[in-house]
Amino acid sequence: MLDDISMDTFLMTKNDHTLQTADPLERAEIMRNWKPYIEQLPEYEYLCGDFLLWMKRVT
Repeated sequence: MLDDISMDTFLMTKNDHTLQTADPLERAEIMRNWKPYIEQLPEYEYLCGDFLLWMKRVT
């Protein structure tokens, strides 16, 4: 689900980026797009943190 939301962000910005190559503005937009889902499913919030840590390590 988080990956799908991220891909929607890239389609919206019309950039040919991936999670590994996302710029800081795209990452911020991705996090904003994740927020409504994480608020409804707080038990999965840790996945966002893990996902963001992974994104920072690979860039």
